[in-house]
Amino acid sequence: MTFSTFKQLLSQPGTSAEFIGLVEHLLDLRPEADLGFVDAAGHAVELEEVHYRIQGQAAWQATLYNRAMNHIR
Repeated sequence: MTFSTFKQLLSQPGTSAEFIGLVEHLLDLRPEADLGFVDAAGHAVELEEVHYRIQGQAAWQATLYNRAMNHIR
């Protein structure tokens, strides 16, 4: 999934809650304002890094992709 699609899913009202929750679950991150996330220590994690981490794990990437396809269909 491209970064722009990932960002769009996180920002659209119809999909944002589900995908933000998925990021929280997969990466143990907490959402912050303006599509930001922080780790358990409170350090900011850039959205590009969040996307990179998910793309680096095939199972996580598949989960994200399958959920996205459910919304597109």
